[in-house]
Amino acid sequence: MSGVPLGLTHVLFEVTWSIAHLVTTVTTYVLIPAAVKVRGDEKPLSILERDQLILHNANVLFANVDCAVNNMRLVQAHCSYAGLWCCVYVAFIWSWGSYAGYVPYFFIDYSLPFFTVAALHLGLLVVGLAFFTFGVFLTTASKDLPLGLAAAAHGLLVASIVRLRRPRLPREKKKSPAQSHVRCPPRPGLNDDTMIPKTPSTYVHSARRR
Repeated sequence: MSGVPLGLTHVLFEVTWSIAHLVTTVTTYVLIPAAVKVRGDEKPLSILERDQLILHNANVLFANVDCAVNNMRLVQAHCSYAGLWCCVYVAFIWSWGSYAGYVPYFFIDYSLPFFTVAALHLGLLVVGLAFFTFGVFLTTASKDLPLGLAAAAHGLLVASIVRLRRPRLPREKKKSPAQSHVRCPPRPGLNDDTMIPKTPSTYVHSARRR
């Protein structure tokens, strides 16, 4: 019986490793660019505040340090646990969203068209499983490396997906005189703070706040 808790903690570590990388990647390459696009270069972003940076990036750092220093490995046979965790999380968000009236992220909004919902959720699942598989490769390949090289490999991975500063918007092309007086209206249907498309459920939540 003594081996059961140890095996369970190993599986939990493997799931944490893959999901932490999924969360950081989505934050860096989806949520932050979307927030900058909506709010512009000058307005502050809550997602880049200190507590949010720790929330979305600390697990990735700790997981890779653990792998490099303690030679932790991911086992491909446990990949299904990461997929199960993704499904449980989505079920929780949907249940919570039906009660609260909104979902925290636009890419898991169940009020979107069916095929859009299916594509977005399947994409998240594929990315999560891909990170698990990459973790299997990385931890297996670095198990016999010296500590310095193993730390460098994990450090490169962390540096490639962690963002601590806001990206810059591309410079706009110079407008012709005929277009200089035309103003582009703000993009409708987005909540600036959470990047949620304003579905009917989102409006319900806004009404409750008032």
